[in-house]
Amino acid sequence: MRLPRNLDAATKLSTTMTSFKKPKNTKSFWNLINNVSNTQVDPSPPAIRRDDGTHATSNKEKAESLKSYFASIGESQAKNLPRPKVTPTFDTIDITQEKV
Repeated sequence: MRLPRNLDAATKLSTTMTSFKKPKNTKSFWNLINNVSNTQVDPSPPAIRRDDGTHATSNKEKAESLKSYFASIGESQAKNLPRPKVTPTFDTIDITQEKV
């Protein structure tokens, strides 16, 4: 049973509860919840605004935009990392055929 969108949640719940005595299984339970809450799930993320002001709308464009963004953040953050202090343990390394 589909309820009109303009009903408030309490009215929807009351109407739905009188039409369903008790959800028989998981599917009917979630149908009841969805009818009352009227939430719609969109599996794809919204459009992403690029640096140039255009919008990435296809999933491939969105993935490319996010990839570029996170790659640039990694590069800029890597520049800010302190240089590790390396202390040599050997002054010189002498490798000869006899020693090998």
